[in-house]
Amino acid sequence: MELDLLKERLANTDTLEELKAQFDLSELTLLAKKDDLLQEWMREHFYDDLSEAIEKIIDDDELRLLLCEQLEIDMSLLSDFDADAIGRALIKRQNRALYIGEGEEETGGVIVYSQKELVKAFGVDGGYTVIYLMDGVFHIPVPKSEEDRGANVTYIGRRNAVVELSNASDVDLDAFNVVLKNLQVVLKHNIQVKCEKSSDIEFLATNKIALSDTLTEKDIYLFLHGKNALENDTAYAERAIRMKGIAIGEVFLDSKDYDAEYQIFRIKPVWRMDFLTVVRKFAMDKFFGCYIPSKLAQDIYSKERYQIVYADFSAEGGVADISCIYLMISDGRRIDILLADMPDEIPISIEKDNTKKLIGSGSGLNGIGYGLYLI
Repeated sequence: MELDLLKERLANTDTLEELKAQFDLSELTLLAKKDDLLQEWMREHFYDDLSEAIEKIIDDDELRLLLCEQLEIDMSLLSDFDADAIGRALIKRQNRALYIGEGEEETGGVIVYSQKELVKAFGVDGGYTVIYLMDGVFHIPVPKSEEDRGANVTYIGRRNAVVELSNASDVDLDAFNVVLKNLQVVLKHNIQVKCEKSSDIEFLATNKIALSDTLTEKDIYLFLHGKNALENDTAYAERAIRMKGIAIGEVFLDSKDYDAEYQIFRIKPVWRMDFLTVVRKFAMDKFFGCYIPSKLAQDIYSKERYQIVYADFSAEGGVADISCIYLMISDGRRIDILLADMPDEIPISIEKDNTKKLIGSGSGLNGIGYGLYLI
């Protein structure tokens, strides 16, 4: 009903001045998004350039900014909702100036902040040949022919963006001119990626099952199944001694989850389903955090945002249990993950004078772990 009324008012509007007087910014945004009604009106009234500019916008906030500027709408009259939206769009514009074209020849293209915006970018008529991926984790289309979506596209990472390839078979990005630059690339399967045209990429594999190459999936599964009929508790516990550094999950580090004041990374692991029973027993309703000094946190974030969550196991009473969990960064250092019985919204802090008890059974092992003090 509202849209029908807007369409009727639009049909009776003849100039840009009337357009500004008859519609607020939210109404103009709605007309632009619904069946290209605003763009059609623009073309009918010879504002083809403005119509084309609107059609290239994939983000609602940036659409509001474009309309506000092009129609010279008085910003003092904007609603709080529209003003907040334009504020976000201005930050994106500033990021474009800061991050697009850094040492690159490409100065055009589109900048996207989420998977949703990436999908929208492929829906624009003519598409984009250069896409800047900002900060997040992205899944890109892998073309199998020249006509497929994603062919002849260059992806350039900014602010430590990550591309995740979930293909189960080998990938040839060069065949259809898919170029990756300045990106961390996560491989969900043990595949080969041909990408000689790409540059400054860091491959992060996810298929590791344990830190030790001597442990097999069979060893781990047999241990999780519990002691066998010919085994006593002591023998089963001896088997548990080998169950160290088992990959039980993964995590993507997000800068929004880092508390710079206390140097704590809040993390939300994605657990591997094979470990359902032991993880639920160990981690249900828990908060997870790592103490990582600021400089080290920046280094990890820039090179290896994807991390495998490792666990050491024990077997008291003939039952498999997780004794501690941790990350292992590329230089071989271990960073312990500690648990707390508190909801996510309650802030945590490090005990400055070390007088409070250091909780978490994995903390400070052999002096190589980073502890997390909770008050």
